[in-house]
Amino acid sequence: MRVLLRAKMHGFSGWGIERLVGQLYDQSLSVAMTALTVLEEACELKVRAVFSPFWGYRQRPLKNEN
Repeated sequence: MRVLLRAKMHGFSGWGIERLVGQLYDQSLSVAMTALTVLEEACELKVRAVFSPFWGYRQRPLKNEN
């Protein structure tokens, strides 16, 4: 699922996220934890996509006003 997310597979934000949320309830802890990390990555990618135009201003170091 992580590969599909990173490849920006068409429609992943719908069916992929739904599938990952379902995997959170899997009996296998490793499956649930992996789904959680992929969901976290998906959220981070979405935030970057939304706020990237503004980040150029925030990434500049602040001037030392001494």
